[in-house]
Amino acid sequence: MADPGFQVNVNDRTSTLASSPSTAVTSNLTTLVVPANHPANPFGRAVRPSTWRPITKAGTRPSVLSGNGMALTDYNYYADSYKFGGEFKIADTTWQGEAWIGYQDSMREYDGRAWPLSRMRAALRGQGGPSGNQWFNPFGSADPRSPFYNAARTANSQEMMDWLVVPNKYRDTQDRQTYLDFVFNGEVMDLPNGTVLAAVGGQWREHTEFEFENPVTASYDNLYANALLPLVPPEDRPSAVRAVFAEVEIPILENLGIKAAVRSEDFYTIGFSATKPKISVLWEPLETLALRASFGESFLAPTPRQLRPLGKDSCTIVTTGTDPLTGISLDGVDSCTSGNPVLGAEESELINFGLSWRPIEGLSLDLDYQEIEYSGRISTLITAEVTRRELNAFLASTGQTAAQHTPATDAADRAAGVAWANASNNILITRAADGSGRVTDVYRAPINLSSQFVEGVDFRLRYSFDVGDLGSFTASLGGNYYTRWEYLPDEFSPLTSGVAQQNALTNLAPPLPRYKGNAGLSWFRADHSASLTVRHIGKMKFDDDTFSLGYEAFAPDYIEPITKVDARYSYSFTAFDTDSNLTVGVTNLFDRDAQRLPIEGGLETRIDDPFGRQFYMSVDFEL
Repeated sequence: MADPGFQVNVNDRTSTLASSPSTAVTSNLTTLVVPANHPANPFGRAVRPSTWRPITKAGTRPSVLSGNGMALTDYNYYADSYKFGGEFKIADTTWQGEAWIGYQDSMREYDGRAWPLSRMRAALRGQGGPSGNQWFNPFGSADPRSPFYNAARTANSQEMMDWLVVPNKYRDTQDRQTYLDFVFNGEVMDLPNGTVLAAVGGQWREHTEFEFENPVTASYDNLYANALLPLVPPEDRPSAVRAVFAEVEIPILENLGIKAAVRSEDFYTIGFSATKPKISVLWEPLETLALRASFGESFLAPTPRQLRPLGKDSCTIVTTGTDPLTGISLDGVDSCTSGNPVLGAEESELINFGLSWRPIEGLSLDLDYQEIEYSGRISTLITAEVTRRELNAFLASTGQTAAQHTPATDAADRAAGVAWANASNNILITRAADGSGRVTDVYRAPINLSSQFVEGVDFRLRYSFDVGDLGSFTASLGGNYYTRWEYLPDEFSPLTSGVAQQNALTNLAPPLPRYKGNAGLSWFRADHSASLTVRHIGKMKFDDDTFSLGYEAFAPDYIEPITKVDARYSYSFTAFDTDSNLTVGVTNLFDRDAQRLPIEGGLETRIDDPFGRQFYMSVDFEL
């Protein structure tokens, strides 16, 4: 017997990004030459930028910018999915299940503007504009507020500024997935203390990631992409997996049960497979108390995109920093995202102990302690971590400490570092062919780190009660507390604790307050409901580099605790014979400001935002 069904979902969404009128140019700098005869060149000789934002909110701006000078870029998202299948029951048994076959496709379209490199080069030489004879002035004298401003000689014309920018619209990402899955469950046999239940299932899915190239970059004419680097051709990257699983629940005693499960997955297109178990125990010694424990293993295979060949996919120019192995400046180094064809799988083990206690009517407490151990954790390093990893490999091979190796001031240490680097086989760093040891390229590719350990406690306290005709109330308090979060910076270093740290200079741990907590009070009465929520996170050690030299004096010791309050009210009603709901609310009720920090962006955006008090309203109809 079957109950078939067909589901269709179609979604179109546009998000508009408001950003600076232009971003910093870090590529093609050697070819962006301002000749000595440029009418606004104050140096009297040919010059070029080291880093540079071509357009700011001063002087004449391209017409495509908004009225306040912001660059508005639309990202159009399209997604559709189709699913056919149904629920089934096997006659004369307790077994039932469902099976589905589906297809889904999602894509994103970039709709903005591009800055052609050829036009900028020409305009700096006096060959710009529609007529080919106009100069673009990149200096401050283009701003009418400058004492050196001259409308006839230093100003940029509107037609020149509009000519420098071209519309640019293209599909930049797309994912497609086809799948077939099924699951059945039912009774297996009766035991003295209950019935053994089981579930079995399987899945096949095929996923394809499509790659696209910015057409301006593909023509080697993108101001922001290095025109001297060969392009990595776009490639469609398919992957497929077959999986089967089984789960059984066994009643050992009336108040004691065991669940055991196993799942086997075969990523046959990329050559990875794994079979992982999970077992859990639930014991209820009292009607009001339940104790639980579980152990499980998991497996994460690398994606086809992560396994792509080593190559320069998307690059930026490093403008600061020093190679810690050789003491040579990293200025001008290409730092590029890349794949890693020898990347392995990530595995983990999870242990959980918990309890649920219901001492009185309406009051509940849930408490869980977890330990998670990751092996071969897949992580993508930032530039500083790639070079530091190589330094740590050198120190491990020579028995030195970081304090003993001072290549910036000791010529012998520098020579030793250069010799070791030239003899090493580090695929993530390329050095100059002249033997100088100078880094030319850094590949920010995903790698496997040996270990990461996470231990912590999650809790939730909840109390529901009625107050006469005023309605029902629910008070809640929940959060988590980390007792341990240690990660391995690389294979050659000891474990590092990330707890209560900003972790700004690593990609291996997020900003990690020792504790987070939420407190809430909700009210329900007939068609009305309201809630008040308090969100709090603890302080963290500030460990970021300051945005500019001289700002170190303004660096705080800690990022202070963050507490925000949100409020919401909802009213349910019937409109046009359909269930409807009106919701109004406010986030950051007390208009708390983000802590200002002397770093790029001015605040730690991973845990905070610059928005103050915000109001919202929504109306929902059920069709």
